[in-house]
Order: sequence, then structure tokens, then C-alpha cells
Amino acid sequence: MLEAFSGKGQAVEDTIDVVSSPLPVFAEVNSNGQLTGYSVELARAILQQAGLRGEFRAMPLARVLLRMQKHPATLATAIARTPEREDKFYWITAITANPATLFIKASSSLNSHKEMALSDIKTVAVVRDDFREDILKENRVESIMRVSTWKQGVEAVLKERVEGLFFSQMGLALVCERSHLNCQSLVPVNVQKASLSYLALPKTAENQALATRLIEAAAQYKLSTGFQKLVAGALLQLKRFGLEVSERDGVLEIIGRYQVLKSEDLWVIADLAPYFAELNSRGEIEGYAARLVREILAEADLQQELLAAPWERILRESKNKPNVLAFAVARTAERENLFHWITPLTQNMHGLYGQENIRYKRLSEIPKEKLIAVLKQDYRSKLVQEAWLKRQEFESWNAATDAVLKGAVDYIFASDGAVQFSCQQMAIFCASIQLVMDFKRITTYLVVSKQGTNPLLVEKLRQAAVKVKHSDSYKQWSSVWSRDMNNEFAVPLHIENGVVKLWKSTE
Repeated sequence: MLEAFSGKGQAVEDTIDVVSSPLPVFAEVNSNGQLTGYSVELARAILQQAGLRGEFRAMPLARVLLRMQKHPATLATAIARTPEREDKFYWITAITANPATLFIKASSSLNSHKEMALSDIKTVAVVRDDFREDILKENRVESIMRVSTWKQGVEAVLKERVEGLFFSQMGLALVCERSHLNCQSLVPVNVQKASLSYLALPKTAENQALATRLIEAAAQYKLSTGFQKLVAGALLQLKRFGLEVSERDGVLEIIGRYQVLKSEDLWVIADLAPYFAELNSRGEIEGYAARLVREILAEADLQQELLAAPWERILRESKNKPNVLAFAVARTAERENLFHWITPLTQNMHGLYGQENIRYKRLSEIPKEKLIAVLKQDYRSKLVQEAWLKRQEFESWNAATDAVLKGAVDYIFASDGAVQFSCQQMAIFCASIQLVMDFKRITTYLVVSKQGTNPLLVEKLRQAAVKVKHSDSYKQWSSVWSRDMNNEFAVPLHIENGVVKLWKSTE
């Protein structure tokens, strides 16, 4: 286990607003008037791990969602992850896996002791703006009573103001116990697929850096002894409520085992790049990134062969299939919602390179007659097109670099690392190629396709990546690889916090 960062001796850089919808054990005000509970303390510890602190407030769910809309720099606990919300939030870390359940009174004439459809119930209570309200609407429930608190919903069905309550086994047990309500007369008649609740942050461009920082901190904290103590305390409290709850991969599972993935269902595809992912004489993929990915898969108990494919195919497969693990994919605004971003692999400066002794500040300054080499389906190809410049697409960086050297194109829109590696792989002297325009620093990632992929697989891989990158074994072999790259191959790079920086260290 990794010991969690305590924050001692570290400067607190900022204070984050954290809002929670009250629920016993998870978010409730104690006798001292302080907001506490499993979700609250989890958020507090993750912020501390990231060198931040939180200002915590409790409010009804509808107000939580409204506040996040009006004040995007707000973190919230226990936000249900739904298809409608998928691209509206950064999903920092999963908290619970819990199935939505429809309850009615055992004495109701509707109780046939069999599984019922949601549409069989005419009037159902649910908390306002809860994700379960959308499920009721999708199933055309005739009348929905929208309440502010779950206590109000429980009382409504007990007093027969409505026929049913759409809640959860865990939530019902906690609310009834804390509110001193006798709920033994309520029986489940419809159990949905388990849904995941998350620590979530509104998805805005301004929040991306914070989200990345918190996702990394969450994965680190969930590997700590502090997290195990927090979980043990929560499980003990939940058991007192008569709930059988377990923890797996950092998520509290309320009922049963949440199936994540079988190894045979996983595709692992590499975009070949010299020294990072390249084919050896036996047709196997080797290199820094390939070794790191294999170790992450092994840590996650997922064994699968690594395949190689051009970026164009990786993009196509990722858009249409679940469980496609790919590397190394540059993180850009256009791709943000296409993938789950597991762990950063490399960082490099992207720009325009050519043989002319000239510098441009932006694409709009480049003469329209200039021809620019780009990689097929790469995000830079679209940027060149949008700037109304001429482009020629290539299948590989080697071919694009060779075209610049031969004068077939004027510039190549690439990274310094891509140009250097291509020159070395082709055994060509490339001193004449120089930077003609800075663009921006880009980070590449190990990613998983979003379409149909279980979010718990993402949690599992992120935690595995953190554990591997903090291991003595990784630190040893990556240090040797970095030294060899600098000394034997004259490639300027260094490794910092598990990310290969493709420039020489200034330290």
C-alpha cells in the first residue's frame, strides 16, 4: 500500500467548494455542526492528497446541481453517472455501486410478489432532479411526486399518498433508521442495474487541470492505509443498519458483485512509435510504453496481447467498440469526450518544423502556398485544414519527415520527439530541420474507449497505473531506460512523476 500524502509542510494552493446532498453515513451534520460522513471524508482526503482543502456545505440535490451549474468550480459528492450527464462532468472517482429499486407497501393491492415493471405503478415518489426521476419518465410512469428529501418520499409511500418509492436498498435502510421510521412494510418489486455515484466536477476548460490533478490524487489515496481505515469504518456503520456491503477497487458495492471485465473482452492497441512501442524481430511490441502498459494490465489482473495498428484504425475502433485500450493518444479538446484518460505517458512540444530559417507565431501567418505534412487522422491535420492551408497526409512520421528532408513538403506539423525519432530510425542526419512555429505542449495518455465501457474498469486501471508508477521496480527500469536514451541514443528526455518529458532536464 502507498502511504497517502498528509499535506504536512505543503502549501495549500487553493480552497475548493464541496457540496453534498445529505444521506446518513455518507454525508450528515454531526453534533458539532460539521458536515462529515464517508463521501465527505473521502473528498476531504483526496483534496488533501492534491495539496488542496475544501469548504464543505450540505444542501438538497436540486440545489447541488444548480450550484454546480452556476459555479463550475464546485466539487460534489455522490453524483450519479448517467448517459445524460456523461459529458457534463469530470468523473473524479467512483464512490458506490448501488441499484435503483422500486418499493411499494406489502399490503398494497399491486403487490403480486413478482417483479413489476415501473410503468405498472401509477404514482411514484422520487427526489427532485435525482437520476431516478429520468428513469421514471423514460418508463412513462403516469404521475411522479418530486420531493426535496428522501425522508419526505419514504413518508409519502408509508402514508399511501403515493403507490411507490423509487430509491435504493441502502438509501431506504439508512433514511428509515436515522428518521426513526418503521419501513418494514415496504417491499422491493423492481431492481434496476447498479448505478455508480461519483465525486464529480463540472466539465469546463477551466476545470481540466484541476480534474486531472484530483483524478490522480484519488487513485493515489485509494491505495493508502488511510483509505482502508475510512472504508472499514463505513462498512461497520452500514452493517449496523443491516446492510451487507463490500469494497472492491475502491468502490463500495451495496448488493452483489459488480462484474467489471474478462481479459478476453479487452483490446489493447498500440500506435507504433520508436523506443516507446515498436515491433521486434519476433513481431512482438516492445519499448517503454509497451512495458508500462503490460505492467499496468498485470497489476489490474488483466492479461491480454498487445496489438499494433495505425492511428486511423485506433480511432475507428475506439469510437465503435467498448473496452478498447489504446496508447499513446494525445489529449486534445476535440478528443476529450472520446476516451477515458487513464494515465499520462509522455509530454512533448508540438509545432511546425522545416528547413527554412524563419519563425512564425501562429498558423495564420504561414503563406498559403506552403505545403504542410501531417499524420492521417491526427488532430493537427484538422487544424491545418481549418487554417485554409495546404496539407499532405502521411501514414507515418518517418514518411512525413523524409518528405520534409527531400523538399516534397515545406513543413511538418509534429513534435520534436517525433522528428528526432524518425531521423534516428531512418539513420538520416536531420540537423537542417528546425522549429519554425511553437504550438503547444501536448500530453499523451493510455486511454480506454468510452462507448459501452464499464466505468469501474477505468477505476481499476487508474489505480493499477498509480501503483505501478510508484513501485520500486518501475522507478528502477524506467531510470535505466531514460539514461540509455540520453547516453546511447542521444535523445534528450527525462522522466518526472511517471511521465516521459521529451526534452532535456534543466536540473
